[in-house]
Amino acid sequence: MVSTTNQYFLHQLSYFSPKATTLRKKKKPHSLKEPILQHKTITFEG
Repeated sequence: MVSTTNQYFLHQLSYFSPKATTLRKKKKPHSLKEPILQHKTITFEG
């Protein structure tokens, strides 16, 4: 179960990675959903 969950999160991270990277460079969120997603990504990566 853990492996499947990790693969799912990795797939999500690979899909949203460009947006997270853009937000990290600009540091100016364009919407409320993107910064929340970025926060989750950072939390998952540790």
